[in-house]
Amino acid sequence: MAQTPVVTILHSDMIVTQNYVGNMLKNLTPLSVVSATRIEPPLHPPGPEKYVKDFGMEPETFDTNAFKKFVYETEYVMEGKTTNGIFAPWMLYKEDFRTMGGHDKLFAPMELEDSDIFNRFHLCDYKLIQSRDAFVYHMTCRGSRFKDGIKIERIIDLPDGTKWYKPKDSEEYTKLRENKFKEWWRKWHTDVLHDDLMMPIVGNRYDTTFVVHNCNEHLLKVLEPWCDRIYVDCDYKEFAFREQGESMFDLRNKFYSIGDDMIGDVQILFDGAKLTSENFTQFIKNIPFIIQQTDSVGSFEWDVFQLHIFNLRTKDMVIPLFKNIF
Repeated sequence: MAQTPVVTILHSDMIVTQNYVGNMLKNLTPLSVVSATRIEPPLHPPGPEKYVKDFGMEPETFDTNAFKKFVYETEYVMEGKTTNGIFAPWMLYKEDFRTMGGHDKLFAPMELEDSDIFNRFHLCDYKLIQSRDAFVYHMTCRGSRFKDGIKIERIIDLPDGTKWYKPKDSEEYTKLRENKFKEWWRKWHTDVLHDDLMMPIVGNRYDTTFVVHNCNEHLLKVLEPWCDRIYVDCDYKEFAFREQGESMFDLRNKFYSIGDDMIGDVQILFDGAKLTSENFTQFIKNIPFIIQQTDSVGSFEWDVFQLHIFNLRTKDMVIPLFKNIF
């Protein structure tokens, strides 16, 4: 609906500063995405891409004058400086957003819709820039996350001597987040990954099959999102029916019994009784990177896993699975 060639996308808990637009625009070119620099109260984890400064944790306690003074002084020091990275808020040419197909409806309403399109920008070699002199204050979520106001879960001492006031998420947000992360794993087969400055780390996406002996419903729940299909020696029908009710993916052709005709470019066989949190984290969560590094057809063993690679073709992840219509 925007009538301008350039758009900037913010979250509704962000306060924009006077020079935000101008300092973002000076770094913007076609096929690039420019991110601003967030200033946040200590409700969110610290990072080198932001400033953690408490100018108020609630809109009613926001110290406008102190915030303006800090921004004025910091803009002068950081004038013209940039680094690489991408996160909210961000600015780009509207046509570049349209070319990417916009956000994937799979993740709405959730921060993962940002992470998804950021991965896709990265895959298409967009230039990802952070403007170090364009500021917003990132307050707190007043939606499902902190719908009843901020409740501090615990105070965590950080290595630099500061404290992180970790908030307690609402049950509504916790359930939504769990569901949307399962959808993320189904699509990408990795966690949300980035470097220290928030540049996306994206592995190749392969057609992956699990064959799990000594399986049970708990293992099905843990393993199913990380593969394209799964062959098991337990009853999966009730579990598959429940999961289909919460997923936008068509899961009807995902579950099979061991002994059925087996398909898949990459087939991984293992004994579910030998799966541990350690080898799950080290192997299952890193399969795309392990295959990418192996880079050859053949059979291999890693810990309890037998890995059979029949084809190294990759899936195109640039166009969203459930794309918007413009």
